[in-house]
Amino acid sequence: MFCKDCGNKFEAYSNFCKNCGAKRPTDSVASIAPQIVSPEPAKVTPPKPKLPQTPEQKTRLKKIIKIGVGGFAVIAIAIATQISLAAAEYAKYTHPNDGEVHSLSLAFDSNQIQQITKGDCDFSSLYPSKNDVRKITKHLELMTAANKKSDRAAQAFLRSASYAIEKTNQFESDIPTKLIERFRPELVKVIESNEKLDPKESELWLSYWKQDLAAAIAEECKVALDNADWAENVNKFNAVLSQLETKAANVPWYPEGYSAWSGDGTLAWKWYKGASCNTSFGSCWHIKVVSQAGCPSGLYGEINIMDGGGTVIDYTNDLIGGTSPGDTVLLEFTTYNDYAETGRLTELNCY
Repeated sequence: MFCKDCGNKFEAYSNFCKNCGAKRPTDSVASIAPQIVSPEPAKVTPPKPKLPQTPEQKTRLKKIIKIGVGGFAVIAIAIATQISLAAAEYAKYTHPNDGEVHSLSLAFDSNQIQQITKGDCDFSSLYPSKNDVRKITKHLELMTAANKKSDRAAQAFLRSASYAIEKTNQFESDIPTKLIERFRPELVKVIESNEKLDPKESELWLSYWKQDLAAAIAEECKVALDNADWAENVNKFNAVLSQLETKAANVPWYPEGYSAWSGDGTLAWKWYKGASCNTSFGSCWHIKVVSQAGCPSGLYGEINIMDGGGTVIDYTNDLIGGTSPGDTVLLEFTTYNDYAETGRLTELNCY
């Protein structure tokens, strides 16, 4: 729109001419207030009116209710019948958990045990032989003596005691279980054939009669029900073994006569005087070194050389190629100093 007075164009939403100030015609004034659009109201669906039931509908509903109640009654009767039948079935048998004491004679007699075990009574693998007993007794004496010696003596004995340690764990302590296991199928068959016992409870009966059945089998096979004498020796053996292992645990990893190097606990060394110098003149010192973890790249050693007054006047060193764990190597430290009297190891390391 243009101003009638000066012809200038009115700006949007302006009520006066920017050029001459003339008022904009009122019928064409643009509203500068933003419009707020109201959202569409949510539609509410009115509930359907509940129609009255006809007499026929009421009669049908009553029948449905009666059928439902009747169905529940039938189910309840069926459940009660099943419970009653299960109770009757349970009452037919004697049970191991009914609180009563039931002797083995309820299912077995001496003739049955004899028939079951006949010709199959070799249980030598369950019991130590006289030779086993003699050896374990001798080892027990040696272990007791070793326990009174040094820690290293205890450690040395443990290395030779593997036979005895293995033997102590060889023989079964639960003989009854082993006796029953040998004849389990035959024992179960006798229980399941007994009209007084529920076949489903055969394993429960084996557990219930474990000691009685094992005793009957042991008597028939003329074997012991336990390894009591052997177990007594084994207990003594294990007690002394524990003491030896405690002493042996105090023994350092390196051989006797060596000292751990302060800068590396995996290296141990000692002075060695049993070797000749590899030079025709001068003098030398030797040390033996053992490495717990090995020195794959090599081993380096260095000593300070001192005169008669203890003053450091020189140093010397030596190195050797890669070593494996537990290897013992010899390092030689050579000097040509006429005033050299003693040497002191100052450095030892894997490099």
